[in-house]
Amino acid sequence: MGAAATFQQLFRGALSRQVEYSYSDDEHRFSSMIPLSASQLPDLQVLAAEIPFAGDWAWSVRRFAQAVRPDAFLLRLDWEGNTASALTLYCRFPGEPDEAAFRAALAHARPFDWNGPGPDDLARALGVNGPRGIAFRSSGKGMNNTALYFKSGEHAGRALGERMPALLAACGYPAELQSLLEKDLHALYRPGPVGVIGVDDGQEGQARALKFDPANVALDIAFDFLARAQVPAQRIDALRRSARDLRADAASYLSAQYGPDGLRGWRIYFACEPCSTSAPGRPLIDTQRNLRELRRLPHY
Repeated sequence: MGAAATFQQLFRGALSRQVEYSYSDDEHRFSSMIPLSASQLPDLQVLAAEIPFAGDWAWSVRRFAQAVRPDAFLLRLDWEGNTASALTLYCRFPGEPDEAAFRAALAHARPFDWNGPGPDDLARALGVNGPRGIAFRSSGKGMNNTALYFKSGEHAGRALGERMPALLAACGYPAELQSLLEKDLHALYRPGPVGVIGVDDGQEGQARALKFDPANVALDIAFDFLARAQVPAQRIDALRRSARDLRADAASYLSAQYGPDGLRGWRIYFACEPCSTSAPGRPLIDTQRNLRELRRLPHY
């Protein structure tokens, strides 16, 4: 049947009710993300059978879910046309694990592993008990990646100020990066909790990426950020058209990803309730109906 048709058939209900579309600097790719229930997890194996690189991923996430029993899931597929180029399952831990519990849980997800910063070190830096969620990602390039997500209730100003030196040190990043982060992120966060901060697995205790996900970013502010990041004007214009087609007056969130040398990538998300889809993740909007923006972070 193919991955596109299988995805649409298996998850038709979620795609029509609650879906988040996201875009990056690659104009030929986009992603679609939907919430799943535990009862839908067996469908992932059906989907994986249509994606050449997804077999180990489906086996690993099934074993992890059976052992850990996450209480929420999100499925994201990256598409190039109707071809799946990557897929990710986000799992929310039933409680924030310490490092020993995290390592024990992750053992069920082999070949996924964690060689990045110590989860306890990251948790202490952010003033939380442990990671709130984990992501398992596989791509057509033969890569398996793991990411941890921490949920902070602290005000964004403090999290990006007082907490930042310890967080950068835990990630193995230079202290000098803080001034760039504060400059880049200040305008993106609204007053209130900082929310979700992600850390990608790396090597020898250093994170591959540190990710910030400010929510409900006004479009003008989001596009100004992208312009300062030297995103080409034609790409920003295309994103404006996507936002208009989805009737989005704000980005549900804007993910800014940093390495030790600065900004490494970005992704802008728009949450909506499509009336129907003509291809997986590519919405066909009924112009006679008002769509309700979901206004939620996709990770917990």
